[in-house]
Amino acid sequence: MAQSTVPPAAAARGMVAGDVWAQLRTRVEERLRHFEAGPPTPAAVYALEQEVRAAFDAAGRALLEAAFHRREPAARDQAAPKVRYHKQTYRLNKRTKAEVATSFGPITLWSWLYLCTEDGEPGLHPLHVGLGIGAGAATPLLAERVARASVEHTQAEVRAWLRREHGLTACGWPCATFAAGWRRSCPRCNRSGWCAGWRRPRRRGAGIARCWRSGGTASWCRCVAAATKKAARRR
Repeated sequence: MAQSTVPPAAAARGMVAGDVWAQLRTRVEERLRHFEAGPPTPAAVYALEQEVRAAFDAAGRALLEAAFHRREPAARDQAAPKVRYHKQTYRLNKRTKAEVATSFGPITLWSWLYLCTEDGEPGLHPLHVGLGIGAGAATPLLAERVARASVEHTQAEVRAWLRREHGLTACGWPCATFAAGWRRSCPRCNRSGWCAGWRRPRRRGAGIARCWRSGGTASWCRCVAAATKKAARRR
């Protein structure tokens, strides 16, 4: 009898993706039938677009969550007992969960926590480091969007935007926290994923520089700096 040669990870990935696509198709087709059953009004179009976007956001969250979890083994005996990071040794401790903000909305991410062998040092989540999830517990794409939005908007406006557009109802992070996470993973500044182009801003204007005065970092990404200069010229 022929045996399957599909790797377990690939098989699991196919099952998850298949379920997500099936649920997405069912949900979208249901909303389309509901829309086509009534008269074409602006209110109906508004509701349709809103519901279709919600369906795609839900599918995006499910796909990201599954993809992230496949990057690290769930079984303790399969996880690395020790890791080295920034000339420090970390030992495997326990698996913890965190809420990660994405452009599709929040997801739950389980990952292994490693404790430093030297007392007083913070713990390490290698999976978070690899995925570029840093300050603010946000993915690199969302961190970039927040950093750019902070150039021309206040923290209150950015938080309202996060709640409205990305479903992040508990977003209490300072804008500078997201900017700090983005500067560590800006793909345009450094192809290796670690930003090498940081400098102190010459002028303190509105937007993101205002966040830094309240206790945030005083260095920024070249990409965000360029956007800030462009906004200043428009004003």
